[in-house]
Amino acid sequence: MTLRLMMIRIGLKRSVANRYAFGFYLVAA
Repeated sequence: MTLRLMMIRIGLKRSVANRYAFGFYLVAA
């Protein structure tokens, strides 16, 4: 499993607000 997938899995376990912030971070990066 790649590091990115692991980060995504961790993000999915967080709250909806944090998940949106995480997704926005990936897009902005």
